[in-house]
Amino acid sequence: MLKIFDKAIRTIFKHQDPSIVKRKYGIPNDLKLNIQLSKDGWFIVTSPDLPGLVTQAASRDELIEMLNDAVLSYFDV
Repeated sequence: MLKIFDKAIRTIFKHQDPSIVKRKYGIPNDLKLNIQLSKDGWFIVTSPDLPGLVTQAASRDELIEMLNDAVLSYFDV
C-alpha cells in the first residue's frame, strides 16, 4: 500500500520526494486503508488510522487522486 500512497503524493508534489512531504507534515509512512466497492461500482476508502477520513472514486485511477487529496487535506497540506 505504501507504493500507492507515495504515487499519490507525487501527483501533487511532483518536484518533491514524498518522504520530505510526509516528514514535514507529520504524515505517517504506513496507513491502513479499507477499500470497499459499493453496489453501484464506486470505490469507497476509509482509514482506521485517520478517523473521519472518507473518500470515494469511480475508477482506480481516480481513487489514487481522491485518496491523495483526502490524506493531504486531513493533514492540512
